[in-house]
Amino acid sequence: MKPSKVFLAVATFSLGGVLFLIAAPHGAQQDSLPSRQPAPAPAQAGQASSTTSANEQIATTTPTLGTPVAMPNMIVAATSTAVTVTVQITDPTLIPGSVNLLLLGGAGTEPTILGVMQSAGNSVYSLQPVFDESTTGELQLQVSAAFQGLLRRVTSPIVQVAVWGRLVDIRAGFSLLYPPSLYNLTDKYTPEDSFDLESSPTGVAIGGAVPQGSSVSSNGFSVGVSARPFTPSGNFDVNQYLSLTYPNSAANARITNTTISGQPGYSILFPGQEGGNWPMDIVYFSGYVYTILYSSTDYTTGFSDQAGFTYFENIIQHFTFVQ
Repeated sequence: MKPSKVFLAVATFSLGGVLFLIAAPHGAQQDSLPSRQPAPAPAQAGQASSTTSANEQIATTTPTLGTPVAMPNMIVAATSTAVTVTVQITDPTLIPGSVNLLLLGGAGTEPTILGVMQSAGNSVYSLQPVFDESTTGELQLQVSAAFQGLLRRVTSPIVQVAVWGRLVDIRAGFSLLYPPSLYNLTDKYTPEDSFDLESSPTGVAIGGAVPQGSSVSSNGFSVGVSARPFTPSGNFDVNQYLSLTYPNSAANARITNTTISGQPGYSILFPGQEGGNWPMDIVYFSGYVYTILYSSTDYTTGFSDQAGFTYFENIIQHFTFVQ
């Protein structure tokens, strides 16, 4: 075997006056020595690192809840009513038993948990709380739920349940419901068998200017409801009734047939007169003429009767005779 040649490289250095010699082989095979690996190139912007886990590369989204549905969505004050609330949640990471129905309070207050919603099948959850509200207004309900991997609960859109008021006159034999945007201002000065509903809790100045310092609103509307005993000569004749009750306006009356609480009724306008666009509905039943009259500050600049007319029609639709 031919001996291989080895060349030594000699280096000298002195330390404290002593000479040192260091010899190293020259020409040895490079793979016999560890080599320095180049540093990996930095990842380009928007490009995942090779060490990033698959889970980190997958974008995650926050689970969502469907919009709750409340049935019925209108209840009556001082009347115990069960309301069925349902919501759909399809996300598979939902934690069972975590779906709560909330009753929202005023600003800065914590919601009240009404209960845990139960599965009704097909990813639908349901709960039927019973409400017995003492005043008119609006209930705001919301659903919250917990999901795997999330520290915070997820909430749904808000669903609203209106709380309407009820007026009952046993003597005159009628009742009606009115929306929460109206205020019952009936007092000792209101005629018997009559009710006064107005769009402001402090009253509305229907007839003119507001006295200085008064809290009465300078614009708005009112709905008056009354019952008057009446004995017709034969069948009830609306023209005869108007001639007796409104002798100065009956000739200009524009009458349209309608139905109120299942009975023939009449919608009446008095065009050309002050307040002539204020509707009045009347119905005769069991010895009484029932009148539902709308009035407003339509002379006030910028005022619109659109909302008032809607409430007026709502009251007529919820007017009933009681025995």
